[in-house]
Amino acid sequence: MRTWTLSILLAFFASACQTPAGTVFKANVTDGSHSMPVVLGDQTGLVTAIESTTGDWSNGGLPAVRGDLDDPHAVIVSWGTGACDKASSLSFHDSDAGFRLDIQIDEGFNLTGCTADLLIRGLRVRFSKAIPLTSITVIGGR
Repeated sequence: MRTWTLSILLAFFASACQTPAGTVFKANVTDGSHSMPVVLGDQTGLVTAIESTTGDWSNGGLPAVRGDLDDPHAVIVSWGTGACDKASSLSFHDSDAGFRLDIQIDEGFNLTGCTADLLIRGLRVRFSKAIPLTSITVIGGR
C-alpha cells in the first residue's frame, strides 16, 4: 500500500511540473509582492525572448493579450494566478486560426490552505517578426 501511494504521488508531481515542448524560455514574473517562475515552450520558432512586465486586465477578462507600445514585435500576455500557486507553463504553437498560447498553472501541494488572492501576472513575449494580435488565442490561467 505504501509503495502504491508513493507511486501515485510521484506521478502527480511529475505531470504537474512538465516542461512545455519546443524551445524553452524562462523568466520570473511578479505582481509586486509574489514572484513566480514561468516557462514558455515555443513550437513555432518565432519567440526570441520573454520577460516579466506588469499584467493588465483593464480590457475586461483574463487571460488577455495586447500589443506592446514600445516594441511592434512583442505582445503582453496577462493571466491570473492564486497567491499560493507555484509556477506557470505556457505553450505557444500554431493553430487553425493562427497561433495559440496555452497557460497551465501549477497549483502545487498545499496542506495549510491559502488565501483566495487573485494575482495578475504579465509576460512580454518578443517575436522575430510582428504577429497580429487577432491571430493569437490565449487559453488558461484563472
